[in-house]
Amino acid sequence: MIDRILSLFVWWGLSLGATASAQDMATMFAQYAQLDAELKSRSAPVMSTLRWQRDVTFSKALPVKDGKSTTSLALDLLHPADSISKPRPLVLFVHGGGWSRGNRSMGEDFLPLFAGGGAVAGTLSYRLAGEAPYPAALQDVAAAVAWIRANADPLGVDPNRIAIWGHSAGAHLAIHTAVFDPDRAQGIRCAVGVAGPYDLLLEEDASPFGEMMVRNFLRDPADPLGMAEGAEDAIRARAREASPVNHLDRADPPLLLIQGGKDSLCASAQARDMAAAAMKAGTEVHLAFYPEIGHVPTDPDVFRTISRFMDRHLGTSCSAFFDSIWPIEQVVATATEQETKE
Repeated sequence: MIDRILSLFVWWGLSLGATASAQDMATMFAQYAQLDAELKSRSAPVMSTLRWQRDVTFSKALPVKDGKSTTSLALDLLHPADSISKPRPLVLFVHGGGWSRGNRSMGEDFLPLFAGGGAVAGTLSYRLAGEAPYPAALQDVAAAVAWIRANADPLGVDPNRIAIWGHSAGAHLAIHTAVFDPDRAQGIRCAVGVAGPYDLLLEEDASPFGEMMVRNFLRDPADPLGMAEGAEDAIRARAREASPVNHLDRADPPLLLIQGGKDSLCASAQARDMAAAAMKAGTEVHLAFYPEIGHVPTDPDVFRTISRFMDRHLGTSCSAFFDSIWPIEQVVATATEQETKE
């Protein structure tokens, strides 16, 4: 096993470029950029009716880099113009990036979809794996939810109508927050995971890239190569603890899991097995499978599905707003044109 771990770390350090090519990372980043541009363009007409509240600090003096320095974490919130007149539900996004990259701006172009539908929409920062070891990121997401609930009145937020969602590693963090501990999940009415890993041990059977991201997230900074006695058992124990699939029960909020059939970074089995486990535990769960999309949710119906789920559990009008900026007739027409070209 030690040889296997060492070979994986060598692979990570020397062959990331080859792996990225194999996973077609350039295409994925291009899809992100195209999706962001499309959402920004379609939301532009309503942005003047919305109000930004940026750099809202929710945690201070958190240890990073082996305790040698500290950092603060913040939220960006997008409000309906009249959000302070009555408490609004909150839709909170957690960004992805393999737990080691990215920042809260990655969710910025999603926020108008929900603020336009009557919610306060937010995106948050958390400590990345290179800054602070597990379980720092999970603690940070939970801390953001707790801080928002404690400061709900000045934020114009209803503390008992919160939805949390995320993409990729952010989906893992969002779903874990919703199911791990009833205290952490207070106020969370529903949770959505898009292309997320929910059983971290399952990544051993997926791509080496996925496994290395998991190991980087769970590693012991004092033993980064995992060569100390008992290191393998310790990382597997952390993987079990960090896996939302192991913390389900009927008291959990409703879940929506979205998975693409062409996702090469996160195995389809992640969402399928999570949905099966949730059903067995008595948790309300919905699985939306899109055979033709990859890791990036490029199909607009993904957001239509999410907005309808939010409406059902938060009492918002997000789906009506989304239909107004991206009518289903346009989606059908675009799909037909694409099929004709092919």
